[in-house]
Amino acid sequence: MPFQATSERIESLDKGSRNAFILQNPTTASLYFANRYKDEFSLADLEAFLTALEPTDRQSSLAKRIESYLRAKKLGPVSVGKKIIDFQLVDVAGNLIPILNPTRTPKLISLFSSSCQFSIASIKLLAELNELNQGQLELVTIWTDESRDTWLNAFKDHKAQITWTNLWDGFGFAQTYLDLKAWPTFYLVNEEGVLTEKFSNSKSMGKKMKGLLK
Repeated sequence: MPFQATSERIESLDKGSRNAFILQNPTTASLYFANRYKDEFSLADLEAFLTALEPTDRQSSLAKRIESYLRAKKLGPVSVGKKIIDFQLVDVAGNLIPILNPTRTPKLISLFSSSCQFSIASIKLLAELNELNQGQLELVTIWTDESRDTWLNAFKDHKAQITWTNLWDGFGFAQTYLDLKAWPTFYLVNEEGVLTEKFSNSKSMGKKMKGLLK
């Protein structure tokens, strides 16, 4: 009941009063809304909110999403011509995998969502690109699904085509750091780790991808 009462109170307030109430009441209930509206808070206010949470709430996935958001905001956003940092995300086996690695091979990083039909359709384009690739590009797919179960089990038949690096952005760091605006978005990174091109879904996507190969 206290959780429900707090949630109903927050939802009844206008934006200014709502955000003030959230910051003044760092509880389990308000944590959900702090994450939901994190773009509306200053980084300093979000940090103070996290610090005031109970230890158990600080270990929750919502708190970790806010922590990832703060870390990414302090680093980015990454723009074309800028070197990206080498962060790690989990693969299907639960291993932490670096985005960049010592192979010094150009990379095509794709940010997808299982809720986006264009993301699902783009798997086939990447599979075709991978067949033509011959080691010219390292493909990395990053899924921004909030649920690990959704990432692993939604559209399993389509995702079975993925034979390249396949990762999960479980706490939202990649989508904030790479300044994701729409799914799918593709990031071309050169041998030095510099973002050289960023593009989103279009009717000519197949031709665009094949044009990345020499």
